[in-house]
Amino acid sequence: MSREYDIRLDAKERKVSVTHTPEGYTVRVGKREFSVTDVSVGQGTLAFLVNRKMALAHVSDGDGMLQLSIGGRNYGIAEEAGDSTRMPGAGVQGGDGTIRSPMPGSIVRVCVGAGERVEAGDPVVVLESMKMQNEIAAPIAGTVVVMECSVGQQVGFGDMLASIAPAGGDADAGGDADAGGGYSRTDDA
Repeated sequence: MSREYDIRLDAKERKVSVTHTPEGYTVRVGKREFSVTDVSVGQGTLAFLVNRKMALAHVSDGDGMLQLSIGGRNYGIAEEAGDSTRMPGAGVQGGDGTIRSPMPGSIVRVCVGAGERVEAGDPVVVLESMKMQNEIAAPIAGTVVVMECSVGQQVGFGDMLASIAPAGGDADAGGDADAGGGYSRTDDA
């Protein structure tokens, strides 16, 4: 049996199909297909393999929909396509230029300030969580309007970090990002 979901990322709605298989799950996003296996559920987290690569997701309820953070990107998920209870764009990092914390942690570096111009993918802040440093990138090109965090500040999942006004009024200047984009991770030495 297959279940359908609406996911909003970078101001784009995506339809996702999840099918249970003997090995785990097959997840289809558009024309792309992923094998998800070895799922382990913890308190507020999911650990799993995607095409044999380890992934960790932070999960919470918020803003009228399920909030899921994978690889530094926040996803707002409404179960079953067309679910009337979802609130489009709520709590999602993306096309509106709002950057929210993808996980709880501590801000270790602020890379830009209010008034500075950024391109999609430019580092905005570095967040340390579980002794890993995660570079949180700009989801769109534009100008930083508000920087809501500072070095040393503790942040929770979904806390607002910054806001970017789109360049030229194009709310989707960041392009079609994939699920693994939006940040890079480095081991704390």
